[in-house]
Amino acid sequence: MAKKVLKHSWKIGELANDTGLTVRTLHYYDELGLLKPSQETDGGHRVYITTDLERLQKILTLKQLGFPLDKIKEAISNKKFSLKDATARLKTDIQKRKKELEDIELRLSNADKLQSGKESSTDSVVQLLSRMNLLDRHLSKEQLEWIKQHDLQFGPEALTELRDEWVTATEDLQNAINKNLPLSDWRTKAICMRWFGLACALMGGLFDSPYELKKIAEADPKAALELGIPGADLKKVFEYVELVLTESRNSPIQTALAYAQVGVGDLKKSRKFYDAVLGGLEMKPIFHRPTQIIYGKTNPEFFISSKTLDKKSLSIGNAMTVGFWATSAAEVDKAYAIAMEAGGKSVEKPHQVSEFLYSCNIQDLDGNSLEIMKWTDNPNKPMG
Repeated sequence: MAKKVLKHSWKIGELANDTGLTVRTLHYYDELGLLKPSQETDGGHRVYITTDLERLQKILTLKQLGFPLDKIKEAISNKKFSLKDATARLKTDIQKRKKELEDIELRLSNADKLQSGKESSTDSVVQLLSRMNLLDRHLSKEQLEWIKQHDLQFGPEALTELRDEWVTATEDLQNAINKNLPLSDWRTKAICMRWFGLACALMGGLFDSPYELKKIAEADPKAALELGIPGADLKKVFEYVELVLTESRNSPIQTALAYAQVGVGDLKKSRKFYDAVLGGLEMKPIFHRPTQIIYGKTNPEFFISSKTLDKKSLSIGNAMTVGFWATSAAEVDKAYAIAMEAGGKSVEKPHQVSEFLYSCNIQDLDGNSLEIMKWTDNPNKPMG
């Protein structure tokens, strides 16, 4: 059994060991009021917690960009602090460090493009730059350019949301380990697929890109911190995910349907609808693309897309119906109620269609037809 993925508290020596910093540096940050341990044990030992690591991540990122410690303290303590104005002053102060300044300007330029001229919070920009700093040290120019173009399609707000979901998915992995869920349990695979899919989205969208992240995690002890998932041991995360996926390949589930796709007008708005409706059927987003979200339990099963692969708008209509299995008649009723509350349209309320079939028919926000059904004659009927 793998060890714990996340830690929740660190003594100063442990934090120094996990981050590659010195105890002396951490003491100095404490004296400056830049980074103080937030809690104290019953024995009187001061300890750092996850929020302290998040603050440390911001400190290290701004420090790498050349900001002095007094400006870093102002940046992470004052919500009104303007990273843009401070950067302009910084450029004047460090003209003699031309090569370093060129590197900083390149990264800030990429961040500006992602922001599309909008003023983003210091936290979101620092998070973006932190990931850039890490990837710049480990990936090729071609890989970095691919990720940059992929990021531009998502935008900073969506990237921040995906990173937050990735933090949650990492915590879900830890809970699966703590609960000793069997590796063959579909819920375990679902958690791992969701984590893996989010890693894909944050590493350029290619299905093999998380394995580049695995190489980075093996080479850089600060990788998790700079990616914004403090406390995670990415090496052990990958070990666990690979164990689960290997087990699932040994016990394949045969299905006739590869996937179904519907076109939507507003991807973000439609995601809220499908998160609510499909969440009631224990289906969650497991892969993310700038114009597509893919739902499933343990495999990609249902796609909502705003563009085709050649970037053309998808036609929307009700000529096609997509069916989803429910585990009980009560689950059909619940999914129908959620759909109505989320703005869907009723075509047929939940009802007993035949002696063996209980179902409802609805339309999503764009008019796509969905059926949610339960076969009552066979308790072992596949559930998708």
